[in-house]
Amino acid sequence: GKTTVLEMVVSACRAAGWLTLYLPDPRTFTHEGIQVRPGRHEDRNLYDQPELVLPFLKNFYILHQEQLRKVVCKTDGAKERGETMLDLVEHGIRKATDCGVVVRDVREEMKLATEVPTLVAVDDLEALYTKTAYGFEGVDLWPSNLVFPRVFQNFSALGLNETARLANGFVVAASPSKYGNARGVHGERLDVTRHAFPMNRLSAEQTGHFVRDHLANVKTDRTAAGKGRGAGAWGGVSDKDIARVHMMSGGVPKSILKEAAFLPYDKGMSMHAPGGSFATKDRIKARRKSMAEQEE
Repeated sequence: GKTTVLEMVVSACRAAGWLTLYLPDPRTFTHEGIQVRPGRHEDRNLYDQPELVLPFLKNFYILHQEQLRKVVCKTDGAKERGETMLDLVEHGIRKATDCGVVVRDVREEMKLATEVPTLVAVDDLEALYTKTAYGFEGVDLWPSNLVFPRVFQNFSALGLNETARLANGFVVAASPSKYGNARGVHGERLDVTRHAFPMNRLSAEQTGHFVRDHLANVKTDRTAAGKGRGAGAWGGVSDKDIARVHMMSGGVPKSILKEAAFLPYDKGMSMHAPGGSFATKDRIKARRKSMAEQEE
């Protein structure tokens, strides 16, 4: 239930007017992009991913214009690009080659902002500390070599980095275990045990409440919910359905939504908008498929 809880925190903070930087799927940036480009940074070992970062920045802008307008830029780098954070983000959108630098500046400004409450949230934290799918000129790249993932590397072997703390907010993250899934890769670099709050899987009874509440909230019609059955034949979720869903998902809410074939997953989860739009991921996959077909 870690992802569900994290999404609830993000949704609650956004509803309350917090400026929220949310990364729901780090692997989009560490494994699923098309390419990396040498960044325009003093550190020559940093690389940009404008085709992924720009959509993220645009969605961040759409979600938080009101809050961004209130925050005055305080760092020298951000001041060069705008008076307020709204100006800063607009600069990154207009000039795609600078979007990685702008996201880095956004994180620094959120650290200092006092005009509005702030939240930095990341799911699957462990993905930010394992080797990426990228390489450049024969050298394997790590998330710390990519400007965007580096922004969310707020933890280390000592826990939350003091330099990552927010003056008027919180940093939250979710991970499936003590060190995440990548055992033996970053165990010495990441330790969140002192901050951890363990989440228990749902029981069969809780699963039933979860599924029935979900169906009620999205007002699922009989046709959408009755997979493989006539529209007039479906009489609601049965105990047998709940038992099957619980067995398939292992009591993990997000898996319940994905695996239960009769639930409209996309419709139900649309309320949890990420900090950036990941429709880009689908476009990338379509582009790869098109390129492969052309080569054939």
